[in-house]
Amino acid sequence: MSSGRRIHLLTEGDDDRVVVQQLQLAGLVDPVFEILERDKSREGGFDLMLAAAADGPLAAGKRVLVLRHLDDLSPAGVFAWLEEGLKKRRWAVQHRLGPASPRTACLTVHRDDVQARIAVVAVGLPGDPSLAERSLTRFAMDDFLLLLAKERAVYDAVSEMAGLSYDHAMEKLAKTVVLLRENTAPVHDAKRLLQLHRGLTGFRASAATFAKRLIQKANSVLGEQGMRQKFSPLVDGVEAALRLLSA
Repeated sequence: MSSGRRIHLLTEGDDDRVVVQQLQLAGLVDPVFEILERDKSREGGFDLMLAAAADGPLAAGKRVLVLRHLDDLSPAGVFAWLEEGLKKRRWAVQHRLGPASPRTACLTVHRDDVQARIAVVAVGLPGDPSLAERSLTRFAMDDFLLLLAKERAVYDAVSEMAGLSYDHAMEKLAKTVVLLRENTAPVHDAKRLLQLHRGLTGFRASAATFAKRLIQKANSVLGEQGMRQKFSPLVDGVEAALRLLSA
């Protein structure tokens, strides 16, 4: 990227930050971000994340990129969330840039005498045929990790899961999901599926470590082209955001 000004990146949690860092190391995402740490002592999820942006880097006139899970929203719903949240914090929209991507929105905003620019990428894989069998209703960064965990070659490359064969793991996961659904505890999102996956395979480390290992092994097994294919909605959205923030 030609500009020397770095972009402040906000994610909701450790898992998302690890994914971005690993995609940077794999050469799929431009390493131009200063990834801001989330205040773990406070609750509030994405609204807290937006407040941190509004009263932190935006207030200093910086450029900000927010990665926001779709959850049960559409991309348009995520864009509306951004504008409404900024308005609550007294930021007025001057210009709407783009769209350069169906998942990306970028705004030039001002508050008092400060002007800044903020973009959001709606993250998740609604409608992905590889996930359709799971009947998910909430979508997030974990969707991409679930795609990797479902790849036989990637699964087999993660040594921490060597105690349970790929076929046996997929069978046990499917049976567990059915059992939960029958007991009125349906699984709505990939995060829960990945928790079950880690439990069934005996992967004892944290979710962030699991994400790191999956991406590292997927990168070595699938190569850059395969990784770009798996992560293309996210990578394309981030690239579109960078173009808008740098325009």
